[in-house]
Amino acid sequence: MTGRPPNPEQPDGARTVGLSLLLLASLPLLGTGGCVESSRTSGVRGRSSTEFLFEGTLGPEGGELVDARSNALHPGLRLSVPAGALDEQTTIRASVRYGDPAFPSAVQVFELTPAELRFALPVQLTIEYSDAYDRTLGAVWGSSQLEFWRTSGRPEIDSSSLRTVVRDPERRLLTAETVRLGRFYAMHTPLRTLIHQPAQLVDPAEPVAASLLDGVLVADPVGALSIRVGQGSLQSFFANGSAQNLLVLHGTLGSAVVLGTPASYAATSPEAAFNREFTNVVAFEYPSARSLAESGNRLYDALSSRAGPNFGCRVLAHGVGGLVLRHALERSHVDTSRAGYEPEDPPLSNWIDRAVFVGTPNRGTDLRSSIFAPVLEAALPSDAPFLQGLLDLTPGSGSFLENLNADLTEPPIPYFAIAGDVGSAGSDGVVDVDSVLDTEQRTTLSFDRSQVFAGPLYDHLGLIAFAARTGVVPQARTWLQDVPPNARPVVGSLGQPIPSDPGSIAVPFRLSDADSDACQVIGQFAIDGGPFRLASAVDVGAGPQQLRGTPAPGSEQVFHWDAARDLAGRIEPARVTFRILAADQLGPGFPGQTGTFVVHEF
Repeated sequence: MTGRPPNPEQPDGARTVGLSLLLLASLPLLGTGGCVESSRTSGVRGRSSTEFLFEGTLGPEGGELVDARSNALHPGLRLSVPAGALDEQTTIRASVRYGDPAFPSAVQVFELTPAELRFALPVQLTIEYSDAYDRTLGAVWGSSQLEFWRTSGRPEIDSSSLRTVVRDPERRLLTAETVRLGRFYAMHTPLRTLIHQPAQLVDPAEPVAASLLDGVLVADPVGALSIRVGQGSLQSFFANGSAQNLLVLHGTLGSAVVLGTPASYAATSPEAAFNREFTNVVAFEYPSARSLAESGNRLYDALSSRAGPNFGCRVLAHGVGGLVLRHALERSHVDTSRAGYEPEDPPLSNWIDRAVFVGTPNRGTDLRSSIFAPVLEAALPSDAPFLQGLLDLTPGSGSFLENLNADLTEPPIPYFAIAGDVGSAGSDGVVDVDSVLDTEQRTTLSFDRSQVFAGPLYDHLGLIAFAARTGVVPQARTWLQDVPPNARPVVGSLGQPIPSDPGSIAVPFRLSDADSDACQVIGQFAIDGGPFRLASAVDVGAGPQQLRGTPAPGSEQVFHWDAARDLAGRIEPARVTFRILAADQLGPGFPGQTGTFVVHEF
């Protein structure tokens, strides 16, 4: 009998982001008969370059205003006004701005005036977005996530989505409905979050308006959904100490509303996440594609400016949120580039006494093979402010990471780390375990304790998306609460299954228990995605093994699976997933699970 390493294919349920646009059904060719016309060429222009598109007068009978290319195949901009939408003759003017300083260079901003005009009925607005956007920023995201947005010039505060009617990515056309004019642009929902999300604390007492755009939950001032993020209130947060307060930070692709979803860190259900342990659970959101140092400084200001004599909190940070937190804790009080810097500013460790980092790339991550590679390769120098947070993840001389780790003698407060390992590949699919734990000690960063979780649920997004029903939250709770009574055991760090004695496979793992309790441990296996069945252990059989756990990262253990016994009579190779469960006197803890591996001989 032989076992092979876990299959490199992604496990079921893994989340990926498409790298190519979907081609939807094309719009009919839009003629120009009876329309007010002008001509233009599309593409990226110099900063502050504004071009006139059209001007025309419409009345109660309605009509269309169109800006067309010289070949008249389709419009660069079209406004369709139904009869009855206007009460009187109205002159409407349109222009486009390239290189708006509030947006990356590839994003066009269309302005239609008079901005105060309100229509009695919805009108349709069709834009042709830049081919430069399609080649660069648009190459990362699926076409179904491209949306039409309205802004008054400060998209991090006031952008709201329009109801999209038609997407035609083949010709880069997007049609949406609106009842008023103003400034409009096209951008993918996740990208807008990365670039334009404000850096601020989110008050859990005030619901956040949100929209569900193609399955992506996003903050939206005119959204129909009302999302509570966290628990308690900001007022209570700043009036209480660290034992009552938890601050949470999202990662690169996260947001405050995502943190408030049912299985995440700041879920509002009393039974979920950390709501039973903390009176106040507060989220800090920030634009993760922007400078991580700047976001760290904004976090420092948000806390220090309101901190009173009794204030304190503990923090859990996911992904690059951990780097934002580290800068705020380690650097912000001495960062002379921070607005309002004073030489006597106190360190943030005056108010934060412990922090848990989940999947944080402390030594960076390779973006050359990531979904952001096309963006970084095609970015113009003027786009650096919009992509600095991505550039900050690249190690090198003078980099954000080098500056963050320089002269660090030891963390200012106890640091704890959780890493994910999908398929025993030493990575959560985005960040290597070595980068999370700094195991090669390229810096002086050290952790009080750490834990590695292995299995298909522990990819980078799964560390937050499934945190409330895996071992992530219980382990973090143990550290944040300084070992609560009778913490349940956690199985982690499942290694690659290895053939050992004839007919058996060794599955290494770690058993952690904050109370060092004796635990009953069992193994289970599933074949070809089927149900899990009890696994026999060599010399023990199918009964539980008695093992003792230790505080994280736990005691090193090995489950010797008697595969010859459990797979007897099978002829074809078996695609196996193996998991290990542990229980103490309170009951079952949190299992660990391998990726899929193939057993060839029985």
